[in-house]
Amino acid sequence: KQWYQRRVRADIRSVFEAFGPIHAVHLSQDVMPGKHQGYGFIEYENLDSANDAVAAMNLFDLGGQFLRVGRAITPPQQTTQPEPVPPEIAAAAAAAAAASRA
Repeated sequence: KQWYQRRVRADIRSVFEAFGPIHAVHLSQDVMPGKHQGYGFIEYENLDSANDAVAAMNLFDLGGQFLRVGRAITPPQQTTQPEPVPPEIAAAAAAAAAASRA
């Protein structure tokens, strides 16, 4: 990693550590070496720290750049495939929907 990436990550970490212990800082890398895409993720060790950081740092001016800070939401993982709907139930549902529109 180049010194610039380490410096930016260290700067971000130092600003956000004021809200609590940080587990990890991830900055999305650009295709150009030593650059980032302008967004990243900070993982706190506890939920209260994360909530405090979001509340305090959203729209914070960091060196002329206004930060947009929010919660990243991961969609639930679907571990099983949905059961297929039997054709007779699908036909009955379609008929009921058509009848309700009439």
